[in-house]
Amino acid sequence: MNQSMLVRVFLHYGDVMNKVMCVVIRFLGDLICGFQIVLDISYQGEAPHVSVTGKLPANPYIIGFERIWSSTYQSRCGSVRIHATKSKSVNIAALNQELYDKSNDLRCLFNAWLKSDDFSRITNCLNKLDSSSEIRIIISSNCQELRKLPWHLWDALTKFSRAEVALSVPDAELGSRVKGEKARILIVLGDSTNINVEADKLLLMKYCSGAEIVLLNEPSRLELIHHLHDELGWDFLFYSGHSLTIGAVGQIWINKNDNLSIGDLKDALQFAIQKRLQLAIFNSCDGLGIASELEKLNISQVIVMRELIPDMVAQEFLKCFLIEFTSGNSLYISVKKARERLLLLEDTFPCASWLPVIVQHQLETSPTW
Repeated sequence: MNQSMLVRVFLHYGDVMNKVMCVVIRFLGDLICGFQIVLDISYQGEAPHVSVTGKLPANPYIIGFERIWSSTYQSRCGSVRIHATKSKSVNIAALNQELYDKSNDLRCLFNAWLKSDDFSRITNCLNKLDSSSEIRIIISSNCQELRKLPWHLWDALTKFSRAEVALSVPDAELGSRVKGEKARILIVLGDSTNINVEADKLLLMKYCSGAEIVLLNEPSRLELIHHLHDELGWDFLFYSGHSLTIGAVGQIWINKNDNLSIGDLKDALQFAIQKRLQLAIFNSCDGLGIASELEKLNISQVIVMRELIPDMVAQEFLKCFLIEFTSGNSLYISVKKARERLLLLEDTFPCASWLPVIVQHQLETSPTW
């Protein structure tokens, strides 16, 4: 095999290690009335071999706790990847302590709720899984409040060193995509006011050097749409810049003058997804609305940040994720390792490890590098 073959990058489906356990937990209902639960356990790509039902009681109080935590986090966050705001003189130590307290309150209430008797059949099934296996926990629900909860902190997952959580909508339709020989990555660097998106570019160029990369620096709307319509297709879409979710709608600032919703790019994104786009990463603020919009287009996987993200945290996450992913680890393990790395930053950036979120099309198989 010649040297060029050794450095060529391929995307392939399936897992190169042992079989991956896939746990899909469907939540039917809402936090006001409670949930009917269906849990399915399968090996990746196979039919479920375990199916269990349960219930989870109403818990409207947790909505308020999550909103209080979110508000406290936003008050604490300093230099962030969101459209520039005026800085304020604040007592950082006091805000840190308040955020620690609110985080603990939310975590405790969340886990107490998941210890409800009617939910015990679900947790008992999880307890029987092999703790050394890679386990992908997919939380399937249309309830936006449920999707905002810190599922990575679920006590039932503590013993699983290779378990990671993703979000999904219940309704899913399997699409068909072209498999390319060499990975193609479209990098979009948006408005960089007060943030360092150049660092993200350098990380991608370093760790994805074997891929074909096209870089758009503060593109116009027409330029971005044109590239999304590329006939060869893209495997990965990466965005770095400012973003925001207003209501349930995610917006990105592609340059200093233009902000677009995912809906504004719907046709172009749909084309890219139907071609071969498997993974979109938005290393930017407040991305749950972005992920929700992309889910409607049946994208395979999206990685976003649930809240405002400090510049240093965004760069550290991307670096650790790329190191793991391009070394052959699965997308889930790569996110988990990066999340664990962010724990080391939490003395300076509280709740940094809470930020990364995987949104997964539950019928699709995650790509490996």
